[in-house]
Amino acid sequence: MPVLRPSSDVPKEDVLEPEVIAPSPGPAQAAPPPAVKQTSGAAMASLILGLLSFLCGFSFLTSVPAIICGHMGRARVRSDPEHYTGGGLALAGLIMGYAVTAFSILLVIAMLLPAVASARGKAREVQSLSNVQQIAMSCMLYAEDHEGLAPPDLATLASEFNLETDILRSPFSAEGEAIGYELVFTGNVYSVSSPGEVPLIREIPVSPRGNRAVAYCDGHAESVSEWE
Repeated sequence: MPVLRPSSDVPKEDVLEPEVIAPSPGPAQAAPPPAVKQTSGAAMASLILGLLSFLCGFSFLTSVPAIICGHMGRARVRSDPEHYTGGGLALAGLIMGYAVTAFSILLVIAMLLPAVASARGKAREVQSLSNVQQIAMSCMLYAEDHEGLAPPDLATLASEFNLETDILRSPFSAEGEAIGYELVFTGNVYSVSSPGEVPLIREIPVSPRGNRAVAYCDGHAESVSEWE
């Protein structure tokens, strides 16, 4: 009959340890496919609009949207570079959009400058007509006080009626010229048979359009071409 011994009396080499079986490795898992990048629609639109702005005759209708779409496209690419491309397209659209817009602005300014200059010239002609008419009315008052005689010169007229220097100076006078008008008629105003046709005062400088302000012996004033 076998004798049972406590486990502490059993030699360690006779003790059977349980075998640890390592789990067999499963099949290798495939790496996830890389994210597919797509071109930003705003960047593509910016490029197309930029090209159209050149083909359509430097139009604001396409250059300004090209700038807007270009900034939108670049912002999208910068915020999510893993999914969007097209930063170069947006930059090209921005360059063309800004170039066409700047050229269009300069073209509009160049077209408006002659109109602005013409309007300014007309306003100065109106001011000169007002001046010469006021001088003519002063001459009429002078004639009433001097038996119909016109003043001998504008200096005499200015001293008697205290005319302002702005009235005696033409808007087209050069810098430093105090008097821009001259008396044409110095005789008896009342003896003129056709006062509406006889010049009394005329402007000395000529406007850029070739006109002078002329006042007649009846007191009316008009702008007369130098070549008439």
